[in-house]
Amino acid sequence: WKTILHISSRWRALRGHGDQTFRHIDSARNVTKCVGKRGAAGECEANALQGTARLDARLGLLRAQLLSRGGINLSLSRRCHLGHLRAQPCELFALRIQQNLHIVWQVCDTFAARKRFKPVSQCIKRGLLLRNRSLRWLMTGYIIIVIAYGVGIGLGLYTFTFFWELTGFQTMIVLLTGPFGSLFGYLLAGKLFAWLDKRNAMMAGAIAWMVLHALPVCLYLLGLTPAAGSWALAILLAAIYLLLGACVAQVFVGISTLIADIADENALATGTRQEGVLFGAVSFASKCISAGGSVIAGLMLRLIEWPTGATIRSGADVAPETLHAMAVLSGPVAASIAIPGILCLLGYGLNRERTLAIQAELRARELAAPSTA
Repeated sequence: WKTILHISSRWRALRGHGDQTFRHIDSARNVTKCVGKRGAAGECEANALQGTARLDARLGLLRAQLLSRGGINLSLSRRCHLGHLRAQPCELFALRIQQNLHIVWQVCDTFAARKRFKPVSQCIKRGLLLRNRSLRWLMTGYIIIVIAYGVGIGLGLYTFTFFWELTGFQTMIVLLTGPFGSLFGYLLAGKLFAWLDKRNAMMAGAIAWMVLHALPVCLYLLGLTPAAGSWALAILLAAIYLLLGACVAQVFVGISTLIADIADENALATGTRQEGVLFGAVSFASKCISAGGSVIAGLMLRLIEWPTGATIRSGADVAPETLHAMAVLSGPVAASIAIPGILCLLGYGLNRERTLAIQAELRARELAAPSTA
């Protein structure tokens, strides 16, 4: 963008060089009229050499400026010299240069005239999207919920290995149930969203995930879980993680459908949908699962002074109070992080009736546009 703006600011100076170049081209073009005239051979040769020299000098300066500023190649590999006038006439060479320079002037004029190519105006235009109240509350709530989900993932391996004392095969079985639960949740999302409305279904999925995520540790504190390392415990955790996958799927489906409704609302208010910006924000929020969740999980482990080293291989190598603190942080505490996010979803103001009204008005505008044109 700096290169483009620099070229657009100096296009008048370059146009002046181009005008002088055209005059030297006309001088070189006159050589073709002198070829074959015996009486003016010396004069023709002098004019040709002078015009060609000035032409090469001016084109060399112009090409150097364009290459240093914008990487624009004028393709001036073929040179016109006095000895090759009969084989390659100067008129063809002059026409080629004029066409190339004309393209350069059009590019410079375009970027100098169109303000919408300026990065500052682009940032302002996209910043206006943040004035949408529903978008602000939705993205804030979604980011908080996915961070809580990321914290649970980050501490999950520690919980399975040291607290629940599952084997590697048992841990794999438990973790594989999550994707199958998500697949079931995606199949169920259509009917659930039609029944509860989009925002309410997303909130219901987040609340159910929060409760189920904290359930195993709460059952342990109540003394209702099987023995650590047993297959009964592994089956119980697998069943819970199957439901967890189905619940978190409602959150991921909900954010996509609600963003589409916000695009319709933005199109009605401003005339531009900006789906790329909206779904780019969703992609950024999804990165918070691994980024923000991992950071908070690491801070939690440092808070309880989790031991490190090659000697820490099982729950027997960790103090009981440290294990209990880690279990509480990975279960109820991680789940409670999602509570502010669920409350933020209440600020989303588009319901089913409002969305249908917006879509109807947009269709009316599309039908009226051809007749107006």
